[in-house]
Amino acid sequence: MAMKVSVQQLSGNTIILEGKPEMTVGEFERQIKESQDWDELTRQTTVAEVVLEGHKLLDKDATLVEVGLSSASNVLVIWRKKRVRPSRREKLGNIDLD
Repeated sequence: MAMKVSVQQLSGNTIILEGKPEMTVGEFERQIKESQDWDELTRQTTVAEVVLEGHKLLDKDATLVEVGLSSASNVLVIWRKKRVRPSRREKLGNIDLD
């Protein structure tokens, strides 16, 4: 059975999503991310961290029912950029950056 979940962003905006109890935390995070009107680069370089009742949900394989998430839950999403390490040998046009 699907449930409507309100997800608060630090900006103050609220996203209303449909979640299923058997959905994993990782799938729920992807759903939150897909709800944003972002270009592909931003989507690939941004991570959604879900906080439920003050605790960050770290186990991406746990289901929503296992972590206790329900339609009455206080859910917050924190956006952060992925850390990207450049490779040692990169080329920019004809310029060797190594």
